[in-house]
Amino acid sequence: MVLLSRAAVLTLCWLIAVASGALTELVIPLLALTGLAGIMSLPLRPTWSTVSPMIEGALAAAVVASVPSLPDPLLLYLLVPPLAAGLLRGAVATLLTSAITAASLVIVRGVAGTLGSVSDRTALIQWVGLGLAVGLVGAWGRWSTLRAIAGSNEYLEANRLLTQLRDLARTLPTGFDEIGIAASLLTELRDGVGAEQAIVSGLTESGRLAPLASVGADRAMWGAGAPTGPWQEALDSAGVVTFTRRLDESPGHTMLTPLQLGSRCIGVVGLSRSAAPFSDDEQQLISQRVDDTALRLDTGRLFSDMRAWATVEERRRLSREIHDGIAQELAGLGFLVDELTRSTTDDATRTDLGDVRTEITRMVSELRLSIFDLRSQVEPSAGLGTALSDYVRQVGALAGLTVHLVLDEDVRRLGIETETELLRIAQEAITNARRHAQARNLWVELRVEPPYAFLQVSDDGIGLGSTRDDSFGLEIMRERASRIGASLEFRPRSGGGTVVEAVLGELSNSQMHALERGST
Repeated sequence: MVLLSRAAVLTLCWLIAVASGALTELVIPLLALTGLAGIMSLPLRPTWSTVSPMIEGALAAAVVASVPSLPDPLLLYLLVPPLAAGLLRGAVATLLTSAITAASLVIVRGVAGTLGSVSDRTALIQWVGLGLAVGLVGAWGRWSTLRAIAGSNEYLEANRLLTQLRDLARTLPTGFDEIGIAASLLTELRDGVGAEQAIVSGLTESGRLAPLASVGADRAMWGAGAPTGPWQEALDSAGVVTFTRRLDESPGHTMLTPLQLGSRCIGVVGLSRSAAPFSDDEQQLISQRVDDTALRLDTGRLFSDMRAWATVEERRRLSREIHDGIAQELAGLGFLVDELTRSTTDDATRTDLGDVRTEITRMVSELRLSIFDLRSQVEPSAGLGTALSDYVRQVGALAGLTVHLVLDEDVRRLGIETETELLRIAQEAITNARRHAQARNLWVELRVEPPYAFLQVSDDGIGLGSTRDDSFGLEIMRERASRIGASLEFRPRSGGGTVVEAVLGELSNSQMHALERGST
């Protein structure tokens, strides 16, 4: 753009000189400006590009000021240096170049003794000011272009990284699934040292330990929640901790090894067996395998965070599309049916249209509930109890259900991932009761004493009947429960209906007494 500007302005200078008949007397300064433009257009080092517009402005001003009459064909070239400064270096360079150009004009004209004339002062102010304006426009164009390039470069970089991530995930045996990585580590360690019980727990952002994979028990919640005792010691010391009992408190030997990534601890691996304590060689082998897996586990966690964020965004997008799309179309169809009902005189037709209108109203209500399902989520500032109570009250009002809600939460919270899975289990159970059970009452009970949680959803409907093994809704709830290490049970309710119950962890006697004494 700078080269094109110089070429265009020089061409205009020559044409104006020819058209005004002053080419003969201006040919030497025009040739001087042409030579200056050619020199300044040569490839320069980056450091010279900073000062080259200022040098060009000073020399061009000297050439122009050397002509007594300050002709317009020469003054026009004074626009080039500030424009070049704006395009190459920005607004500050434009201001400096304009100042140097003005100073050179004043000095040369002062030495010639013609600065005092009104025409000189007017011409100098006019052309220097115009050059400054053009240069600032060029600086703004440079800023806009650089910002657009920076934005496109960010997307190019993101595209490159995501492409590498996809290709790498295809080549790895467990991909970026942190659960699969943790399970693979436990299998390798169990075969290597003969562990009977083992668990990999990740350290969440809230400072709690969340189980990723375990062997040796149906529901292993050893050390889950806020770390205490030897678990906290392993995290604080960043070293191996051993004690003489198994993870389930039975006689034996246990070794806790922190998952260390540099100076940052991302979790703990626990191994137990009933035989002899873990030898030094076994401890070294375990520590080496754990260290080798730490980076893969942290990468899987980052990938899970990105996937969770994408899931939230997708749920919001779907809710918007449903609201702005089919929900609006169904509402318009309902208005059309109302108009047809008013215009018809046939009783049978009016009855049929009434049935259609009732069905449309039911479908719109279902869509509104689906939108609410998609948008309901656990927030860092609002826990599971808040999200669940808002959800059941809204659903009860829209579906005509009488809701009986029991909440008993400790001030401490479960991890957001765990709370989200429990919320989705409750949503699926409530949706099944609303759609299929023909229930009139809904009982929802939530008790949380980290790392323990108890969730029960009951209804007084027609019951489960003969459930299919391939029931998609039930399978989703089982998957969610398994993901957080919770047990899930479906059973008939005494008096009719269905009970869905999810239990996470186990209560100690002190916790049980605290819950019994707590407010409901």
